[in-house]
Amino acid sequence: MHRGYGYPLWHPEPPKGIEVQIGDVGFLRSGAFWRLFNATKDDDAPQNAENGVPDSYSPFHINQTLLARQQNVIEGNLTSVDVEQFDIEAEAGSDLVPVGAGMRFSCKAEQGAFVVVREPAQSSSLHPSKSLVHYIRMNIEKWHALATARDLDIPKESLYFISGVVKTNDWGLGAFLGNGTSCEVSVQAQASSFAHASFSLRATKGHYGNTEVRSRPKSESERTEQAPPSPLPSIESQGETSSLGRSSIDSGSIRGRTEMDQCLFFHYYRVKKRFWINRVIRANAGADERDSDRTGDGGDITHVDEYDVIEESRCPDYDPVDHLLDYILDYVMDDGSQVQVAVGSDTHLYALFEGEFPKDIAAALDKLKPPVMFLDDEGEGEFEERAAWAQRARNTLHTPITGMDSNVVAADTGKGREEHRAQDDDENGEPGSSKVEDETKDENRPAVGDDEQATQPVILQEHTGGVTCVAFSPDGRYIASGSEDMSIILRDGNDGSVIATLANHEESVWTLAFSPDSKRLASGSSDGFALIWDVEQRSVVAVLDRHNGVVQTIAYSPDGTKIVTSSVDFTVRLWDANTGELLHKMEDHRAVVMSAVFSPDGRWIASCGADYTAKIWDAETGQLHRSLEEHAGVVWSVAFSPDSRRVVTGSDDTTSRIWNAETGDELVILREHHGPVWSVSFSPDPEGKYVMSASNDATIKICDSYSGERVHAFDRHDTLVNAAVFSPDGEYVASSAGDNAVMVWNTKTGVSLPQMTGHLDKVTGLQFSPKSNRVVSCSDDGTVRIWTIPDPVQVQAQGVAHEVQ
Repeated sequence: MHRGYGYPLWHPEPPKGIEVQIGDVGFLRSGAFWRLFNATKDDDAPQNAENGVPDSYSPFHINQTLLARQQNVIEGNLTSVDVEQFDIEAEAGSDLVPVGAGMRFSCKAEQGAFVVVREPAQSSSLHPSKSLVHYIRMNIEKWHALATARDLDIPKESLYFISGVVKTNDWGLGAFLGNGTSCEVSVQAQASSFAHASFSLRATKGHYGNTEVRSRPKSESERTEQAPPSPLPSIESQGETSSLGRSSIDSGSIRGRTEMDQCLFFHYYRVKKRFWINRVIRANAGADERDSDRTGDGGDITHVDEYDVIEESRCPDYDPVDHLLDYILDYVMDDGSQVQVAVGSDTHLYALFEGEFPKDIAAALDKLKPPVMFLDDEGEGEFEERAAWAQRARNTLHTPITGMDSNVVAADTGKGREEHRAQDDDENGEPGSSKVEDETKDENRPAVGDDEQATQPVILQEHTGGVTCVAFSPDGRYIASGSEDMSIILRDGNDGSVIATLANHEESVWTLAFSPDSKRLASGSSDGFALIWDVEQRSVVAVLDRHNGVVQTIAYSPDGTKIVTSSVDFTVRLWDANTGELLHKMEDHRAVVMSAVFSPDGRWIASCGADYTAKIWDAETGQLHRSLEEHAGVVWSVAFSPDSRRVVTGSDDTTSRIWNAETGDELVILREHHGPVWSVSFSPDPEGKYVMSASNDATIKICDSYSGERVHAFDRHDTLVNAAVFSPDGEYVASSAGDNAVMVWNTKTGVSLPQMTGHLDKVTGLQFSPKSNRVVSCSDDGTVRIWTIPDPVQVQAQGVAHEVQ
């Protein structure tokens, strides 16, 4: 577990043939994970057929921008910290040859483990999400009730929510327990699979302890095949003659198996409440602690007993998240209170102790003293942090990084809109049609907040799910918003009144873009489709249907003739904006593509991704022009300068970098932040004199794009900044953060306008009107709000502006 891949399973094979998936809620028994149900699937999904779903069930719908996939995370083998690996040669006269398993593993400590894989393992995981934590916290009692109703004696503290998996197609495992001395295991296998593996054990003294090896069990079809003859494993002891004899390998062959459904490791969340009693259950195959497996299920290759009869090993549960949950429950807030419910994940520990995972986690947490970051009115604590936060915490051990008033956090975790999806049969129309509503206007309610409002916003509430994206048309006539309820609402750009509801997508709408002439609207969705709409006719005129996953972003070329899309399928695609014809498929990214944009002159396309790179493509040919590969983390944002000569990128590695678009040379490195940089852009003046970066360290920085010198630091947000945009005239920057507030800053003076509060959940999108006098925001609370920027002179006269220090 200390290697960072998550919790290891001694039984990676799918229990009952159902593979472990993200969203599974279940429990551990004897080194295997058993699903109760999947909290991200509908109640009638196959994953929920056996046990059903909890009462009043509403699935958690994954925001695909939070889903990260990575190839080749384990190649050949992986060992625990006290196990060493050495390559070996195949035995003479044997048909067994090394295939990543031709190796010897040596354990010189009391405990150790190793895993070998035939094909490189792949990982899928969710980035940290407050909405997910809130969903888990609000539903844990229902999950436990379902387990109890199914006659399962499982305490709620032992329920796991799976947030990530590492999978392969063929594997071999080994574990050393209580050896009391050094011990070795040799592994050789045929090129086709580990089914024909030869395992031999050698100890330097006469005491073996409890040492086991396993491989993938045979399927039904494989049981009928005749395994070819193979040499038998041998057991040797230096200085003594073994009396154990030999055991044969009972495994079938695996002919070119490709399904990556064997879960070696998983990431997870758990919940713990105050005043609960620890229960000891059987070991769950921690990396260095395992129960012996004696099921005879076809997965055990051999079990090595000791010379003398001993009692079967029974190890206590090993779950380091227990220490984290206890730390949260023991944590004393500034006002002397303590949380009553703790939610924690193994990924939190990896973020805190990246590169130096301690063996004594409880002592390390006590030394580090990271602050519990959230406390709401019900005394529920959430421990959420990222690697960059942890690094800063290590540098300032006794200083809380951030704090929130309880009313702010209660609003922030509020309704958990990601729990809901609207079901509206009337919105299912034929392609080219849409649901059109009569023009209506919402009652305008004043937003509520601690600071004086910059304006009374127009509040629009027609969506029935979280609002994921919003866009102003270039001529200012329209506002469009997309939602998890699968609809797009087209509004009047002045008062926000509904013009039409467009409902042809089958899943959540994630991205919107108007054409330069404002006559077309492009939308991208979780259903893998992008649609082009005629704004006046309110109808679909083209369907872009080649993506194999969520469409992350969509953008028009400056002349309106092309559209570029990015997707979780690792591709960027270029389309004819009039016909919808696929022009080019760009495939150089090796992970999710986070964004793709055109250069202002239309010559280039820039993309960025979870493979730590940004790419520059020729917009005419689709050919890769430059690959920008200096970042050491996910690249979240990319933007061109107004003259198209430079590109800026922002990354998880806390840096923003400016590049020459023509040569790919790195020009400036900005190290202004202590956390991941989510958003970057150039100022809209002709030269792009300034560059803006927004980070989860709760700050926005404006720097000279040529010298890198800092010009302004905007830091009135209480928590991570998730969006920031320049106004078209360059006079303002608007930002939103985890505190659900919208802020507007004057870029010349550094003065902030009064805080714009009222959203009850995360602000997911921001955009200025073409005249820079209004800001539209959308939120997971299901609303769209239109804010009018007050006259700067009036603001100064009222004395409500705040100078930025």
